[in-house]
Amino acid sequence: MRYFIHRIKYLLKNVMAYILYYTGLLFIIKGYKLKNKTVVLTYHRIVPFSERKNSFSHSAIMVDNINFDRHIEFLKKHFKIINSSDLIYGLNHKNGFADSSCLITFDDGWNDNFDYAFPILKSHNVSALVFPATNYIDTNKLFWQEAMGHGFFQLLSNNSKAAAKLLIDHKIDNLKHVPREIQLDTIRKYVRELKTLPYIEINLILRQLKDILCNINYGKIDTYINWLKISEMHSAGIEFGSHGCSHKILTRLDDNIITEELTHSKQLLAKCISTEIQSFAYPNGNNNERIGKLVKESGYTTGFGTQFGYVSYNDNPFDLKRINIYDAISTNNPVLLSTILGIF
Repeated sequence: MRYFIHRIKYLLKNVMAYILYYTGLLFIIKGYKLKNKTVVLTYHRIVPFSERKNSFSHSAIMVDNINFDRHIEFLKKHFKIINSSDLIYGLNHKNGFADSSCLITFDDGWNDNFDYAFPILKSHNVSALVFPATNYIDTNKLFWQEAMGHGFFQLLSNNSKAAAKLLIDHKIDNLKHVPREIQLDTIRKYVRELKTLPYIEINLILRQLKDILCNINYGKIDTYINWLKISEMHSAGIEFGSHGCSHKILTRLDDNIITEELTHSKQLLAKCISTEIQSFAYPNGNNNERIGKLVKESGYTTGFGTQFGYVSYNDNPFDLKRINIYDAISTNNPVLLSTILGIF
């Protein structure tokens, strides 16, 4: 029944989007909503559907490469795509933004940004602003969510008493004998629920997994770009900003640790591409007035969050709104534009 209701809602949304799109009403709304404003789109991962079976990233950060190519083609036709300098200029000048302008950003710095997004951006002669977390560049380390996902999945095939106990402790021992797809999906959802735990508890679970499994096989799917790839992308016109060093949520950290995250990541990126780093994206979007002040004091010009909205000339440059894009809300151009305009 739940699946049936979901399908009905999906079909109704698509029908409404197509009606609004092909009657021209969406473009009238677009002209009204985005007059002298810019849209900042947030992408994370560009991964073909066929390659996702081994990933433990949530679907809400995934876009298929074919869909992404369609997005860029659509955005070029209906928006003025800008770079970070254009955005900074617009923030400092009334009427500084072209109507319906758009900045494309990527959070985290995944390897697939280079493998799939970069060739598409080059083919369309479009720039983007990428925010990597520097502790993960040129390493085989994973963000804790993906690392934990891989660990729990591999724990299901471990027959030790310690593995059985840990699975029971986390109430996922019932996954041992269900289809692989259900195992993967359930683990992804469970790990996502743990995001609010203190880091000391998250690290404890990771240590328990490593102690039992000894060697967790992460594979390549959930890894991050290296310095050579960053340099190549920058040389081709891709911009870079900072996402901190550790990707830890800054609102949970002390001021001195935050400042270290801000300054060290900034220095490393600037050294790699020989360009001043002006933009910062808050990990998980978590920010407040205290964090914004530290970002400004660390020499950044802009700070990007994850709250839905558009950017106007009089906005706080350290609390800029963005719109997260993923497959389920961008399945076709009418739905993509409806998403950007906040219709759905």
